[in-house]
Amino acid sequence: MQSIVIELPLPPVVVRPNGRSHWRVKANAVKTLRLAAWLEVLAKYGQRQPWSAASVLIEWHHPTKRMLDRDNIIASCKSYIDGIADADVIEDDVCLTYEPVVRCVCKRGDLPRVTITLTPIAGNEHQATLDSVDPYLTAN
Repeated sequence: MQSIVIELPLPPVVVRPNGRSHWRVKANAVKTLRLAAWLEVLAKYGQRQPWSAASVLIEWHHPTKRMLDRDNIIASCKSYIDGIADADVIEDDVCLTYEPVVRCVCKRGDLPRVTITLTPIAGNEHQATLDSVDPYLTAN
């Protein structure tokens, strides 16, 4: 099974957790980002059989040395993750395991971007992860 790698522009401030904007402005931005991720996945990989579980690696290429917190980066990419789920890469975004976020400063001339890499996880390996993290998520 191969990994899926997509590169997208950095999400705007309005969708970030600490961004203060009108709900309609944020809703329009979320819809646009979700559609962009969906289109990017379908353009690069086409229709595919969805994975039951996957790990996610987010690489945040920022234009300045001022960095966001790792948890804010994940929250900022929520619309992109939903768009990837809409493209049937995974059955449900609840079954994602997030790897530590990689934060980088762009080299001169590079575009600020976010790179999202999804790698399938075998079902038993994902279930073992759920068992160790939250026993209430396991089926009895």
